[in-house]
Amino acid sequence: MLFDSLLVVFIIQRLSEIFIGNKNIHKHKENLIHPVNQSEKKQMLWLHSAWFLSCFLEYRWHGELIPPIMLTTVLLTLLSCQVIRFQIIKILGDFWTPFPIAFKGQKIIENGPYRFITHPNYLIVIMEIALVPSLGKCFMTAFVFSIVNYLFLKRRIMIEELALNQLENFRMYKMKKKLIPFILCLLSLNLSYAHNIKWEKDSYNEALESLDYFKFTGRSKKLGLISTSFDGYAKKVEINFKQSPNKIYDIVLMIDAQKIDTDNSSRDEKMRDKCLEVKKNPTIIVTVNELTLNKDQQSISAMMQVHGEKVPLNLKIRKESDLTFSGSTKFKLSDAKIPDPSIAIASVDDEFEITFRLGIPR
Repeated sequence: MLFDSLLVVFIIQRLSEIFIGNKNIHKHKENLIHPVNQSEKKQMLWLHSAWFLSCFLEYRWHGELIPPIMLTTVLLTLLSCQVIRFQIIKILGDFWTPFPIAFKGQKIIENGPYRFITHPNYLIVIMEIALVPSLGKCFMTAFVFSIVNYLFLKRRIMIEELALNQLENFRMYKMKKKLIPFILCLLSLNLSYAHNIKWEKDSYNEALESLDYFKFTGRSKKLGLISTSFDGYAKKVEINFKQSPNKIYDIVLMIDAQKIDTDNSSRDEKMRDKCLEVKKNPTIIVTVNELTLNKDQQSISAMMQVHGEKVPLNLKIRKESDLTFSGSTKFKLSDAKIPDPSIAIASVDDEFEITFRLGIPR
């Protein structure tokens, strides 16, 4: 009876969190840095639904609680987790949601639990996933869902920090020493190294002459007769990835859409305001699972989030030297629901080409 009652309490809590989160998103929907990732949202709902069901079924299998002393200890720990969670919700106020997003104008919080850990709510979820089923000796549920939850949170935190990186002072806050994240890193046994590459150019010509670049090429036809092409360079780029001896992986490339330059001010203004709608979609994000370092040529899948839409890409990669790679791909404006930029005297092709070159630090 105690175990079933506890499951009901946590189900009500999860539903309340979703209600509060949706309410806050609706209140600040005009200030969302990125649209809510519906895929991540569904995965979260399925994960927790399956966890509750697994707890219920495994407890029905043997129906036995852990010894009283252990039971009291675990219940007190879970109660402490709830106190911390309510403190987190109170601190963040109407900026709090259970989804991996951030809002423009949101301030970085450095008091309360955030003094010690960057993502305290995720630590609470980790503890709940393991401890709640353990109360009813549902150790298989605790073990399996702890692993699944770790893999889920690893991806989820990356998505959330892509948005948080747009906020002032987040990087400085994250660099501050915090005890709990350090311990968790040791426990995770993640032996890879994280890397961050940035470049920012002041002008089109500087981007054009740079060894590392990210370029868009479009084509148009004037009066239906004369074919021309035009290039746009990303002047501000940030790349995060992890590296092992033979590959780089969990690659996330972020392009400041406001800083794409085609060397034509009127075209740039139309591209930013009417096509990319940079006020709503300030960042273009490209994610790649992994890139093998010892292959001369390879074809890999990627996903580009642009104009609030996800567009699959097929990257053709060529190794130029030891740790320098170049590549290309193509995408259609219509796939990203980008408005047609054509004008009366010039029609712009729907298909654009992307080329890039990148040197990876040792």
